[in-house]
This record gives sequence, structure tokens and C-alpha cells, in this order.
Amino acid sequence: MTNILINFIIAVGPCQPCTNKFQYPVTNKRSMNITYYRKVNIDGSLNPRNWLSYSTTLDKVFCLYCIMFGGPKSNTFWTQHGVNNWKNIKRDLERHEASSLHKDCEYANMTWLANKRIQDHLLSNKLDIIMENPFWGSNSNEGNFMCLIKLMAKTVPTLRAYMDNNEKLRRKKSDKISRPYINLLSYGHVKKITEIIKIKITKSIIQTIKENRAYSIILDGTYDVSKKECIALLVRYIEDDLHPHPVERIIHVFTTSETTGENIKKHVFSKFNDLGLPLDYLVGQSMDGAGNMRGVYKGMQALILKEAPKAIYIWCHAHRLNLVVAHVCGCKIEIKKAMGILDELYNFMNGVRRQGVFVKYQMRKSKKSLKRIKNTTW
Repeated sequence: MTNILINFIIAVGPCQPCTNKFQYPVTNKRSMNITYYRKVNIDGSLNPRNWLSYSTTLDKVFCLYCIMFGGPKSNTFWTQHGVNNWKNIKRDLERHEASSLHKDCEYANMTWLANKRIQDHLLSNKLDIIMENPFWGSNSNEGNFMCLIKLMAKTVPTLRAYMDNNEKLRRKKSDKISRPYINLLSYGHVKKITEIIKIKITKSIIQTIKENRAYSIILDGTYDVSKKECIALLVRYIEDDLHPHPVERIIHVFTTSETTGENIKKHVFSKFNDLGLPLDYLVGQSMDGAGNMRGVYKGMQALILKEAPKAIYIWCHAHRLNLVVAHVCGCKIEIKKAMGILDELYNFMNGVRRQGVFVKYQMRKSKKSLKRIKNTTW
């Protein structure tokens, strides 16, 4: 559909006759009812179904959002033929608006009306989200997950009603019977849902790679707070939705206390076996220039080449640029002095008493801590 036609349909809106002058035709003692133009939420509030449009000539209902944004994958009953099964129309309406395709079309309509991407809309409300927090946080009331849930609850009445109901039951500490048996926002449920999402996304990535029959890997790591090497494994491949384009997707993160090329290679190949990712399609690998990665004999790139001869090794250009910048900064005396002063400042503040006073003061201001300046090893 052209932009002009979509704007025209949005401006006109759905056809929803509600006046007494219009009488809905009766078929088998049943007919369309004006109550179907509204959705009843859990808290009793009503949401208008602005996507539902009634045809007075055909005596059928259609989905405007799917007509405008559904494309060839849309359900033809709701876009072309129309629905007039008045006996089960309530069930059909609920099924349709719960379908993933309709939700995508609904999001597309919201994006069109706002004339910007939904991600930009979330960023405009960044004051409601503390992005420095982890996904979950130290308890169920912290973290980006609950911040996003609370933000969504401002525009989704059903979610707002569910959260209010949980809050009321949580406050009734003495009344244990009235507490909800299942809290879908609890840590355990969110963790399970996140794991399921991870599995589904990974399977979709592997399926696309198998269809394209070519991919490359990107590997990088850093030490975490447990003093172990935390390594992220990404795959780079071609996605062909409307226009072929390369994408990079993370498929695995693991930690190891042994950073030899052989040990890291075992972790990577073990994950390949679990996912069913064939080595015959591996045509490239990109890592940093450390010895355990770039080594000619025992480096990971050499070990991978033995089992996947088509996997050409490319020294990561970002790491090479980092190395160049580090050497350039080392050539300037003033910069070396400044780095030295910062390093000495860290040593000075790292004393037991001074560190205790510093941490106590920082807890009132922010949760950031001092870190030592480390020279790059790449």
C-alpha cells in the first residue's frame, strides 16, 4: 500500500456504526454487536478496538492494521474475505488480536502514527529507566526489567491492573491465602522465560545459517569480577529479509580460568555440537592479536584451521586500532606523565584506610569505583 493510501485510511478511521439508525443484519438469529468494538480488560476497563472495521455492504468485519501493514503473510480472512461467524465472533476477535502477526501490525501502526521508531519512543522516556542497572538487579524491584515493566504499565491497563493486584496482595502479610499462587513477574518465572527466548532466538539464527551455508565467528573476552576470562562468541552471517545484509549475533557467553587456545577452542566447538552448527559452513574467524588467539602453532585460529580449512583468520581491526593508539600515546611525554599520575593516584587511594573512606563517600554519591589503568595486550 502507498503512503498516501495508508494516511487516508488512518485519517478516516474504522467503520463502526453505533447509531440507532443503523440496524445490523441478522443471520441465523445472530448479528454484529457494538460491544465488540471494545475490549474488556481484567480490571473492568474498556479498550477501543480501533483496528476493527465493519463493512455495511458485506456484513463482515476486517482488521485495518493487518490490511495496511500485514503484507503477503497476513491472514486473508481478516484482510480480504472478511469474518462474519457471529456465533464465535468473540473468540475469533480475541484470537486475532493475540496473534503475533496482528501485534506486529499494531506496533507498525503505532510507529507510523508517531513517525519514528518505537526504540526512539523508549529513549524519550529514558528518565523512567535507569540504564546503569543490570537486567534484574539485586532484588525483584530493581533492574532494567522491572523499570521497563513499570514503563509499559503506564500505557497498558491490563498490566497496570495486574501489578496493582500483586502489590495489594503483597501488603496483606497476614492473609496468606489471598496471596497469588503464581507471580509471572517473579525472578524464577522471568529467568525461565528469558531462557526460552534465548533458545528460540538461537534456533532461528542456526536455521538461517544452515540455509545460507556460510558464516564466520567473532570471539572476544575480558576478565570479570571473579578474575575469570569471560568470553563472548558471536556469529556473522547474511540475513535476507527484503535486502541481503550482514548481521552479527551473540550465541554464547562462557567463563574460563584457562585461556589457552586449546581450551577456548574446546568450549567453542562444544557449543557448535550442542547447536548443531556445521563446521563445513565456517568461512571466517576474527579475534584479537594475543598469542593464545593469533599463535601460528597453538593459537586458536591455527587450531580452528585444522578442522575448518575455509575459516580465514582476520586480526580484529578495532583491536589493531587500539594498539596503534596506545603506541601513539606512549610517544608523547605529557600523556605518559598524565597516565603515570593516574596510576599513582590509584595506588595511593588503594590503601586500606583511604579506600574505606573513599568507598563510604562514593556510596552517598554513586556506585562507581576506582580502576587501575591497564595497558592493552593486543
